[in-house]
Amino acid sequence: MMPFPRVNKSIRRRTANTSMSVSKIHVVGRARNYTEEVRAFVVENFLFGDGAALDDDASFLGTSVVDSTGILELVKFLEDSYGISVEDDELVPENLDSVNRIGVYLERKLSPRRRA
Repeated sequence: MMPFPRVNKSIRRRTANTSMSVSKIHVVGRARNYTEEVRAFVVENFLFGDGAALDDDASFLGTSVVDSTGILELVKFLEDSYGISVEDDELVPENLDSVNRIGVYLERKLSPRRRA
């Protein structure tokens, strides 16, 4: 998949290899809470409160739910809400192009072994 458009982010403290290949993402446990929080943000900020048609597996860019500027807003939300830094090499559709993909990304990024 093609990466999201490059953005000029201020300070990058570290890099991480977070590539993953999945055919279908299953969200369980704490990741489910992440997806609910992300879904609420997307519905409120990009769908004006009407999330009835939002499929948690649907591509944000493919369905025109979020554009490239919206991705920046979404990244800011993730960084502010979860105290993470989304690195340049993590700005790829595999991590950020659907509610469920973001849930899995956050679960991986915030897991205890990653913070150690």
